[in-house]
Amino acid sequence: MREFLGLSQEQLAEKVGKNRATIIRLEKDALGSSSYRLVEETLAKLEEELHKRKDDPDKRENIQAERIMSKPVVCVESTDSVKKALVKMKGAFSQLPVVKDGKVVGTFYEEQINELMLQLGEKKRVLETRIDRIMKEKEAMPQVSKTTPLEIVEAFLKRAKAVLVVEKDRPIGIITGFDLLKT
Repeated sequence: MREFLGLSQEQLAEKVGKNRATIIRLEKDALGSSSYRLVEETLAKLEEELHKRKDDPDKRENIQAERIMSKPVVCVESTDSVKKALVKMKGAFSQLPVVKDGKVVGTFYEEQINELMLQLGEKKRVLETRIDRIMKEKEAMPQVSKTTPLEIVEAFLKRAKAVLVVEKDRPIGIITGFDLLKT
C-alpha cells in the first residue's frame, strides 16, 4: 500500500513517528508479534493518506475532464459549407466537431481542404461543399464524459489532436494538449 501511494519508507516513517529501519523491518515482517500495534498504526496512517488524496481535487490523479476543458465548443453543422467552417476556424482551430441537431456526428479537419482541392480542383467548388459530404466519422475526436479522469484524457491525446467532452451526445467542452497545462 505504501508503494501504491507513492510514499517512500522515510515518508511513511515520518507519518507514523518511527524511523526508516522500523518500517523496513515491518515490511519484512521481522518485528514479530509485538508489532501488531505498529501495523495497526501504520495501516491507519496509510488509509488516512489515501483518503486525503481522494478528497483533494488538486491532486493530479483526482483531476477530471470538466476541470481542464475549454468551453464553449465551436462546432460546425453537418449541412454547413466548407466556407462557413473556415470562417468558424478563423485560423485558431485545426479541427471542429460536426453536429447534427446538436449531437456530435463527426469531425472536420483543415487537412481535408487539401484533399478536397486535389479532388475537385476548383476553389469555389471546395468552399461550397457541404461538411457532411467530407467529414470524417471514423476519425472523429474521442469523446469522454466530464468526470473522465485526466490520465484517460492524456491517453486519448497521444493519438488524437483533441478530446471532446460530451453530455448526452452534446459537446460541452474540448480538451487539447494546451489544456493539459492547466493541471
